[in-house]
Amino acid sequence: FPLSSLALSSSAGESSWTDAAIRASDLIKDAQSVLFVTGAGISAESGLPTYRGVSGLYNDGGAALDEDGMSIEECLSASVFRENPSLTWKYLLQIERACRGAQPSKAHKLLAQAERHVPRVAVFTQNVDGLHDRAGSSNVLSLHGNLHKLVCSKCGTTRTVETFAQFDDAQTEIPPVCESCGGTIRPAVVLFDEYLGDETVANYEKELGMSMSNLMWNWGADRPLKERPFDVSISIGTSALFAYVNAAALSGRTTIEINPCRTNLSGMVDVQVSAGATEALEFIFKRLGWDT
Repeated sequence: FPLSSLALSSSAGESSWTDAAIRASDLIKDAQSVLFVTGAGISAESGLPTYRGVSGLYNDGGAALDEDGMSIEECLSASVFRENPSLTWKYLLQIERACRGAQPSKAHKLLAQAERHVPRVAVFTQNVDGLHDRAGSSNVLSLHGNLHKLVCSKCGTTRTVETFAQFDDAQTEIPPVCESCGGTIRPAVVLFDEYLGDETVANYEKELGMSMSNLMWNWGADRPLKERPFDVSISIGTSALFAYVNAAALSGRTTIEINPCRTNLSGMVDVQVSAGATEALEFIFKRLGWDT
């Protein structure tokens, strides 16, 4: 559940991460297409906490949180939502309040800025905060949905809200119900034990030009730019293994990781920059001349 995608920070040795950042900028400079894959780390500087982990809301290592003895993962699962939506909403409200008022970080804005310098840029984010869109990125795929998009679980009616402040009133019914059909409303996010939605999968495959189940490079430079594999794939602030980046690394395409901590991806990429998102991106963009 990508509300885990809502922060991290680091302090790596100055020389080591800057040397890596120089190598990363050299690999990026001639790229015609760049894919950014982002996770919790890029939103850390916006003040967004993870639901667990460094500076998280629920730093108890998985101990029971609810009076019924369920973990936060269970409370935020689709199965519990179906049986007890008010319990799931209790934690959704806590997480949204912790994130309320957050603004795009400098890192979010830099990724939007990259569109002025590279013909094809895409952002795939595991985060549900909507900050890439607000920063100005025009080609964003929110893999796990958007916390502020509400959908009726019965009729599918949707609406977008800026915050959940309307649900803070003690008199407000929780879970909220649809005015059209009386169905239970929920955020349009991927809960635990749910799969990506069909529309998300279709958009993913359209952008990548390949099936999620068949990540094979079977075309080359003769294809239109938008149909080719990305020249460079950059993972930022996520410890998750992302299938496309893994496949790109294994196929010999250029891959870069920006993360203050080493992850399972670190040993697979061409360059691992051990720094925070803004720190690393500011350095790389300045070296590339993309800082204006």
